[in-house]
Amino acid sequence: MSDSNFSRSDGLPTQSKLGLGVGYGVSRVDITARILKGVIGHFHALGWSVLPEFTLPTGRRVDVMGLSTKGQFWAIEIKSCLDDFRVDQKWQEYLGFCDRFSFAVDPDFPLAQLPDDVGVILADNFEAFELRPPTASDPLPSARRRALLMKYATNAADRLVRERSLL
Repeated sequence: MSDSNFSRSDGLPTQSKLGLGVGYGVSRVDITARILKGVIGHFHALGWSVLPEFTLPTGRRVDVMGLSTKGQFWAIEIKSCLDDFRVDQKWQEYLGFCDRFSFAVDPDFPLAQLPDDVGVILADNFEAFELRPPTASDPLPSARRRALLMKYATNAADRLVRERSLL
C-alpha cells in the first residue's frame, strides 16, 4: 500500500487515488481475492497458520481463521465493499469461536462504518496492515478450544490431501 493512501493528518487512509475499487471496473470477487492474499501473507509473517473459508461447528463459515502457536484463534471477515458489510450481519456469531476478531478491508473501504469494538486490517494484493487491533475477549472455554483445534487440524489435513489429488 503506497504512502499516498495514508495522507490524512490522523494517520488514517484516504480514499485511494488509484481508482481500483468497486465501481471502477474491479469486481467484489477480485477485491476479496486481493485482500485474502494480503491477509494470508501478513499472518504467515506473524507466525500464524491460516485456513481460508473455515467452517465453524455451527455451520457458519468465517473467511479466514488464524491459529497461533499458542493455540489462539483469530477470525477475520473480509469485506470487499460497504454493501458487503451491510448485508452480512452474521459476523457477530463468530465472536464466540475466536480469541480475536477483525474485519479485513481494502484501503477504499469507508472505515467509519465499521464497529469500534473489533479489529481492522487494511490489505491489498501484497501486504496487510493492522490498523486497529481487536479488543480482548473472554478466553474460549477449554472444551470449545479443543473442538476448534481438532476441527482446524482435520480441515487442514483434508485440504492437503485434496490439493495433492490423493482422494
